[in-house]
Amino acid sequence: MHRVSASREGVNGPTRTIVLNRTQGEDASAELRASEVRFTRFFNSTPMAIAGVDASGRILRTNAPFLQLFSSVVDRDAVDRRVRFETIVHERDRPAFAAAFEKARQRQANIEPIDSVLPGNEERHIRFYVNAVADSAGGEGAEESAIVYAVETTEQKALEGQMAQSQKMQAVGQLAGGIAHDFNNVLTAIIMASDLLLTNHRPSDPSFPDIMNIKQNANRAASLVRQLLAFSRKQTLRPEVLNLTDVLADLRMLLARLVGNDIKLKIDHGRDLWPVKVDIGQFEQVVVNLAVNARDAMPSGGDLTVRTRNVTTEECKSFAYRELTPADYVLVDVEDTGSGIAPDVLKKIFEPFFTTKEVGKGTGLGLSMVYGIIKQTGGFIFCDSEIGKGTVFRIFLPRHIAEVKKQAEPGAAGR
Repeated sequence: MHRVSASREGVNGPTRTIVLNRTQGEDASAELRASEVRFTRFFNSTPMAIAGVDASGRILRTNAPFLQLFSSVVDRDAVDRRVRFETIVHERDRPAFAAAFEKARQRQANIEPIDSVLPGNEERHIRFYVNAVADSAGGEGAEESAIVYAVETTEQKALEGQMAQSQKMQAVGQLAGGIAHDFNNVLTAIIMASDLLLTNHRPSDPSFPDIMNIKQNANRAASLVRQLLAFSRKQTLRPEVLNLTDVLADLRMLLARLVGNDIKLKIDHGRDLWPVKVDIGQFEQVVVNLAVNARDAMPSGGDLTVRTRNVTTEECKSFAYRELTPADYVLVDVEDTGSGIAPDVLKKIFEPFFTTKEVGKGTGLGLSMVYGIIKQTGGFIFCDSEIGKGTVFRIFLPRHIAEVKKQAEPGAAGR
């Protein structure tokens, strides 16, 4: 800015010049404020929870996702009071966090992340990344000794567990299927030989009961082989289009005899059920197995309910089953009011030869056979249970839509 003064006569007088540094003035302040706004927006929009921690392990500042992720543990007031960061780490993982934080204070690089769970809710998994502050020597940067990033890994852990279980079941199925086929060949020879011996012996012969015992045990072993083949999904199915209302109505008398007089059986038929394409014999075996398991879980009596209904593609989202592919299904619920299944046991119930029954009272193949039949049919089976309240098995069978054959156009036959 340049200013020239003049006298009354118009003669130029003293001049004054003022130089303004625009880069350090109002424009620079506006640019700085805009930069701060951009950083704040970026800081609070990142999907990671971020917290700055001082040398004593107290939280100095956080972004918005941090307060959302740990809302059940800390709130804004706690952060303003500079609560210690270890309070949001599960008690069992605090030593690991302390060791990682100490490495960050010493400005070490490549600190291993810490896998933990949310305090008070061990179903939610969290992974912490502890990073040293590179410019912590002197100045304002010395206030923070570490930057901690947190990411929820609940979905990842669930998918890892699902993949591991799927691979294990597939491997066991392949092994069981291979053994079952070889063993079946041996049993066929034993049964044929016993039949031949029985034709050459009269019932009055001393050896006749022994031969009959051989055949009965061979047939019992063959039944186990069929269950193994069902689990490995290598058995031959004869699917047909069925209405489950009719199937369950025919099964009612058999189920009532199986569960006994102390258990109240109720079959709740859904309205206008869609048709399904299943092997009727195998499906009946599935329902019978589940009913027998429910009976064994209610030695003092209780309620057994078999319920059916249609489930649309949109309704599939209401079920908390990650493996369930959205589609139209007919749902079959088999629910009891028995003792329930412990969470650690619930993870293994479909594995072959796994049983909680006493030796000699169960083969451990019943539920694995049920699992194999439903999977080979193209459906899904899940189990929800609560100790002391009961168990419900949910079977999702795909809706069968008949293919419409195109009719020949009129006059096409005469061409």
